[in-house]
Amino acid sequence: KSDSVHPATEATEKALLWTERKYKALFDSIDEGLCIIEILFDLRDRPVDYCFLEVNAAFERQTGIHHATGKCMREIAPKHEEYWFEIFGQVALTGESIRFESYAKELNHWYEVYAFRTGEPAQHRVAVLFKDIDGRKSVEQLKDDFISVASHELRTPLTGIKGYTDLLKRELQQPTQKGNLPALVNKLSKQVNRLTNLVDNLLETTNVSQNK
Repeated sequence: KSDSVHPATEATEKALLWTERKYKALFDSIDEGLCIIEILFDLRDRPVDYCFLEVNAAFERQTGIHHATGKCMREIAPKHEEYWFEIFGQVALTGESIRFESYAKELNHWYEVYAFRTGEPAQHRVAVLFKDIDGRKSVEQLKDDFISVASHELRTPLTGIKGYTDLLKRELQQPTQKGNLPALVNKLSKQVNRLTNLVDNLLETTNVSQNK
């Protein structure tokens, strides 16, 4: 009996190896984090955990999780929010893909996520493509904080402008008493300049946010 490998079998093995390497290279070339997970359900079909079957090179950079393959999420992050399991469980059961943004407190990151079922429905496998959006969320938070402060600060010069305008009207209705006009005009001008600076800063912040 010959121990030699049949040429057709050897060619098939080489083809499979080449395909696997090509798939792995493509998998790891994606800048976003990518993982294939298996959702674990209880007897009532409620998702209770998920395990990592495959992760790409960017996964660790995006999550800070090391050597994830073969581990389950509750082992890695026991307090991981329930809605992550619920969302991925729903994808596994229905086959409906989903896009969303959410914060993972245990990982301390905001993520933009696209999840879709992969493989046979009975396998309960979901592919998750995601990226860290902490930078964008920080800009959005700064913008929101600035708008909140600016909205409050705008009230002061507006109140001053209204008050000095009313005083000017009264002064102008009394032609014989115009001694206070220069002072009132000067105060009004300062309040207008203050308001203009606030509006300029608000517009600049909006432009930075739009061009991020």
